[in-house]
Amino acid sequence: LDDILKFQNQNIVDGKVNDKFYCVQNITLCFHADNGKQYYNVVDGQQRLTTLLIILSYLEEDAIVEGKIKYSIRDETDEFIKEYIIGKKINSFQNWKELEKNLDNRFNRKDVFYISQASFAVKEWFENDKLKKQIENKHEELSKDTILKHVKLIVNNLNATNEEKIFSNLNGGRVALDGADLVRGILMTRVAGE
Repeated sequence: LDDILKFQNQNIVDGKVNDKFYCVQNITLCFHADNGKQYYNVVDGQQRLTTLLIILSYLEEDAIVEGKIKYSIRDETDEFIKEYIIGKKINSFQNWKELEKNLDNRFNRKDVFYISQASFAVKEWFENDKLKKQIENKHEELSKDTILKHVKLIVNNLNATNEEKIFSNLNGGRVALDGADLVRGILMTRVAGE
């Protein structure tokens, strides 16, 4: 959210964001067709999609994704997102401890905890006094329009059957970067931006 606000503030021309876009890290999907149904499995990027769903829900724009994302491996997670995030039940609670006291056992899962924490963090980000002061000083606030029209995802759409192998290849061979690699990355990003 900080990066998107920074992007917006750097790209405002005559009171509107110019035609540039902010790109979220890529997601990888695999297409499937079973019993007359067509769908995509998310191989890599579920956290990004869930976070975007939480942000859209907070901004009252969750109809964009409602019914389009299903957590088929964890029915309880899917139910929690529908009831508490899209259904806005989470707005009745200030923090995890308060929410946890009111949850029934079917939502006693780690992913429900993390999704709740992300939801509370999004709410806090938008409602934070420090941010409000920053917005007042800059006369800018992160707009729905920026998120809806200027935030893009790079989608890798694969036709593959071994999703576990794809996920492993995408996430298993990471090499830690040293300081010089990080400096090169920053310089390359700045040059590309200019």
